[in-house]
Amino acid sequence: MYTRALDTHAVFAEFRDLPSILSPQRFSVLLFLGLFWHQGPYDERFASDMVNAGVCDATDDVHATLEFAADRGYIQLASIRCTKRISFVHPIITVY
Repeated sequence: MYTRALDTHAVFAEFRDLPSILSPQRFSVLLFLGLFWHQGPYDERFASDMVNAGVCDATDDVHATLEFAADRGYIQLASIRCTKRISFVHPIITVY
């Protein structure tokens, strides 16, 4: 049985282009997601931590980055008790 091989060139190209797609602050937020393996914190806590640490200036940047990452499949967001939690972080973010 033949299975299609992962197109590593496409994966590398996508990650190579991330710094030009995202602002430096949003790119930094994305890289901080690599601290988490599998599950991450609640999005509001993560957003305030990123602002308090000086990674970005506004929580809106964090939320936009989380939506960008979710749309691309890098993370998954889940609603838990009327709040969002980063329920999955793809291991490739940690490797990157």
